Amino acid sequence: MTTQGYIVEVINLYKYFGHVKAVDGVSFKIKPKEVVVIIGASGSGKSTLLRCINRLIEPTRGQIFIDGEEITAHNANLTKIRSNIGMVFQQFNLFPHWKVIDNIRRPLMIVKSLNLEESTKIAEEMLALIGLSDKAQDYPAQLSGGQQQRVAIGRALAMKPKLMLFDEPTSALDPELTGEVLALMRKLATEGMTMIVVSHEMGFARDVADRIIHMDHGKIVEEGPAKEMFERPRSERTRQFLQRILNQ
Repeated sequence: MTTQGYIVEVINLYKYFGHVKAVDGVSFKIKPKEVVVIIGASGSGKSTLLRCINRLIEPTRGQIFIDGEEITAHNANLTKIRSNIGMVFQQFNLFPHWKVIDNIRRPLMIVKSLNLEESTKIAEEMLALIGLSDKAQDYPAQLSGGQQQRVAIGRALAMKPKLMLFDEPTSALDPELTGEVLALMRKLATEGMTMIVVSHEMGFARDVADRIIHMDHGKIVEEGPAKEMFERPRSERTRQFLQRILNQ
């Protein structure tokens, strides 16, 4: 049984790819409205962990609870799980032949069986939230990379998720476009969205995260409040990682 008061609980999670332990005995808990940023070198298991949390990747063993429900149970409803967990990837994954508004409202019609009027109303609200109401009738190719990623975030938010997962959401963007996506994520954080973010954006992690988790070789090396992790990391591996990435 999951501990009360937590929206996410990961218990002794493993994911093997052959003999490689991509996720190696990871456990952590997240409270509602908490923003947790996962940092670590490439190949440390961050993205694999995120994909296990919404069952895009099947864990080898371990348990994951979302809002008290075990999503790793053999009879878990994957459609319901994914409708409650929004995920934003490195690539925008928008449908190029759909207009911007359709990229947001059509998934609502398909997944949540909303009618055109209901889905359009929600899509328009999301476009206003992400500051792209004037782009509703454009196609993705007509938008900048930053705008496309904001649409991807709006599409995920339209599902009214309990939890948002971000997997390096700015890594495919030019530096000048990164700021607009991070600004939207900051806004979501201030409005109380529970978020798990895999990112190398240390400024965002320092300013917005309630807690930092440092992963290395599939394991959690250290976790703690963002301010303490940046100013007084306990682990030598964390200190070296932060020093290396902050000096880039």
